[in-house]
Amino acid sequence: MSQNLEILIQKYYLLKQQNFNEIERNLLNIANSQNFKISCKKKCDYCCIAYLIGPEIEIELINYFINNTEYLKKKIIKNIKKWLDKILKFENLINQIKEIIPIIGCGAPSIEEVRKYYSLANEYLKLKIKCPFLENNICLLYPVRPFVCANICSITAPKLCKNLAADRKILKSSIPPVVIAINNKIVFYPIVEKIFEKIN
Repeated sequence: MSQNLEILIQKYYLLKQQNFNEIERNLLNIANSQNFKISCKKKCDYCCIAYLIGPEIEIELINYFINNTEYLKKKIIKNIKKWLDKILKFENLINQIKEIIPIIGCGAPSIEEVRKYYSLANEYLKLKIKCPFLENNICLLYPVRPFVCANICSITAPKLCKNLAADRKILKSSIPPVVIAINNKIVFYPIVEKIFEKIN
């Protein structure tokens, strides 16, 4: 890793923590304004079944975080291998998601492309494949978790999230993510697969 990239990652980490604090305050304000109570608690991992995508800088930060602890690295490699075995059965769906990620990440997708992405993402959710960054229902990457994970919370009973019930209510913050370009480019990738390439 170059010194410039390491400095960029450290800068991004600090900005990301600030971003997380703003997101948390925003979600609380939205919930309070509508007389709702956020039901998310530690070890509640029912929403940890999404197909994760993120910008290159986010992946570099996660990679940096994992590589600082050998035990964590070994654990995540083991978990990702199991995850890859599970998604292999759904190769067609995964390939369709991967094809649309560069379009969604470019910042100017059409309405039809956004709808297609969310349709595919929802199909993946129905598979209920747990995130490989979980261990005993706790996120191993929590301090550097992806923006998509930090940006949502539930305001209905956890059992509704568990069953992906139609009447569950999810809040999303109005705070945009912090993104830093690498080599003057912002490129989105599948997070789990990219991390596996880097640490394996």
